[in-house]
Amino acid sequence: MAGKKSKRKADRARSLSEADRSSTAATAGRTPKLTSMVPVRFEPIVLAEVRRRAEMDGRSVSGWIRRAVQAELDRSAADDNRFGSRSRAH
Repeated sequence: MAGKKSKRKADRARSLSEADRSSTAATAGRTPKLTSMVPVRFEPIVLAEVRRRAEMDGRSVSGWIRRAVQAELDRSAADDNRFGSRSRAH
């Protein structure tokens, strides 16, 4: 049983590619500690497109989603700074 667990752990570690690690911790200069899991549901057509784009980018689906979320956060922060607001009403 221990062999199966260690193989799964090794498989998970491999799924976080170098590109995922560097994009998530670019400013920290180290491998990030992913601390929380958030279950998210997608429509099948959206998930298929996410998988396609992740494969094209050489990323895991999780890594691609993390990068997309970070890009949106960065874009929102830039918009907030440009318009002089600290928060946006949604």
